[in-house]
Amino acid sequence: MTMSQSVCYDNTMQINSIQAIIVLGAGITSTGEPSPTSALRTAKAVELTELFPGALLILSGNTSIRAEYAATGDTEAAIMKKYAIALGVDPQRILLEDKSRDTLANATFTKKDYLAPRQLRNLMIVTSSFHIPRAEYLFRKVLGPDYTITFVSAGGEVKPERLTKEERSLAFGKALLDTATDGDDDEIRRRMGEWLHPYAQHPRFTLDEWYAYANDGKPLPAFPDYSHA
Repeated sequence: MTMSQSVCYDNTMQINSIQAIIVLGAGITSTGEPSPTSALRTAKAVELTELFPGALLILSGNTSIRAEYAATGDTEAAIMKKYAIALGVDPQRILLEDKSRDTLANATFTKKDYLAPRQLRNLMIVTSSFHIPRAEYLFRKVLGPDYTITFVSAGGEVKPERLTKEERSLAFGKALLDTATDGDDDEIRRRMGEWLHPYAQHPRFTLDEWYAYANDGKPLPAFPDYSHA
């Protein structure tokens, strides 16, 4: 059994060493195009599919919690699929995870729908450099020790305020999940259902309160405390 790893991409890796390349969505436009960040991530993944011809391409994302859907009604995953095909990827290699609306759900639904049923254990996850610390924490926590994960940055510029928002979001994620055993699907989903939009029936805070916390650092009316879990 291998330990979950986050390693820098090495172009000497064996071409058959990666079973799936996962792209984390980052928004779409109202006209049905990938956002610039989603386009960068998808293009990097397409590049990787050429280096790892046996790997499936999993495109993950519905739409962000507050974002509007495209006029076409397409999800992030569907729009990224169109873009990947336009860049030359064989459609038969593409799988869509189109239910998730945040990074934790990216990991949860991708594992449930594809990774566990198909025994896909050696993975590449493509996202932006600013997003890697949070994505790494959440995917490691959700997937558990049976997966080997390589994170690849798609590049792109980032503003300092985005880094601050990522730090706050990661702090919340750690408060929510640190005491959960890595890979414990039932417990992780239970905590999601207690706290997170849109998965909780009775969220502990509103979306306005969440964004005031993430963007401006204002205290949430409630914060996870599983220190005695």
